[in-house]
Amino acid sequence: MIHVFFTTLEEVNEGLRSRLSEANTLIDHSIIEGETNWLLATSEREVEFEGVRQNSMEISEREHESFIALVSKEPVDFSNVAFRAYADPVTNPGLVTDKLIGDGFIIEAKTMHDIPQDTFRLARTIREGVHITRAFRMDGEPSAIMDEKILIARIGNKHPSLDLFLSAAKAGLPPFFIGPESGHVNCDITLFSIKDGAITIDDTFDQKSVEVKAL
Repeated sequence: MIHVFFTTLEEVNEGLRSRLSEANTLIDHSIIEGETNWLLATSEREVEFEGVRQNSMEISEREHESFIALVSKEPVDFSNVAFRAYADPVTNPGLVTDKLIGDGFIIEAKTMHDIPQDTFRLARTIREGVHITRAFRMDGEPSAIMDEKILIARIGNKHPSLDLFLSAAKAGLPPFFIGPESGHVNCDITLFSIKDGAITIDDTFDQKSVEVKAL
């Protein structure tokens, strides 16, 4: 099992870089600098840095894992993006047509929601102001995790595709999410892969940001 964790960084300095390089509990790490600086790291067990709030997912790593990260400068609710990607067959037809993801997903929004059975209940939960925080495959394997600044999702194979996530990010709010949108929030895009715990950042992807229509 590989733990993939991330956290935003208030500042990046040589002291931080030195501490990370000397952390023997980490397999690999990368500091991504942009509108919001953030740390991406892997380890064989849960790791906590003193005074740092972080999120993590534990994955049963296949030979090669691909991920997308959407990183916002401002606090944002990624529930619309996650709902579009994991529960909306109009945005993601693969939920109906693709056998690899057609079994559905489990969405955590305060409580667990089995999709597609609980799609309407999930929509009502979001409508009440509860945020989606995680998505899992039906076998319990994590698919995505998000907080108020970062969404990280596995892409391809048994998870929604890269193109799907970009479409979900740009899609307008479903009509049942009543209330004003927070507007268009610009999010940096980072693509990366993990193999044997080693992180590779994809610098060849042309699109560096996307305007997310957020709740």
